[in-house]
Amino acid sequence: YSPWLNKIERLWQSLHETVTRNHGCQYMWQLLEKVKTFLNSCPYRNSRE
Repeated sequence: YSPWLNKIERLWQSLHETVTRNHGCQYMWQLLEKVKTFLNSCPYRNSRE
């Protein structure tokens, strides 16, 4: 298994580094909004490579 070659692993790592690590959200809905914003703007979206 090579997580650095797996696109979904890279996406999760980027999500963690950008949003979930030390997020500071008081409520879960705030964190979920940040995650949705990230996923809608990430470069991996609709990628078939």
